Amino acid sequence: MKNTRFGREGRFNFQIGAEIYDLFNQRERTLTGVGAFTSAFNTAGNANFLNYDIGAYGGRTIIMRAKFFF
Repeated sequence: MKNTRFGREGRFNFQIGAEIYDLFNQRERTLTGVGAFTSAFNTAGNANFLNYDIGAYGGRTIIMRAKFFF
């Protein structure tokens, strides 16, 4: 978050910020039939044993915003 004040006595404020989710792009380890708390993690005979390629992963999300206060 960055604030930039200007005008008489700092009356106006321009604010810019960013939020980053899943910065290191880590996959969830709790998908049904795949995660650490399921039988797929504990049983080598399961077809999905330690297979993290299945499922849909959202990846990184970056939200940028700007506000002008007057």
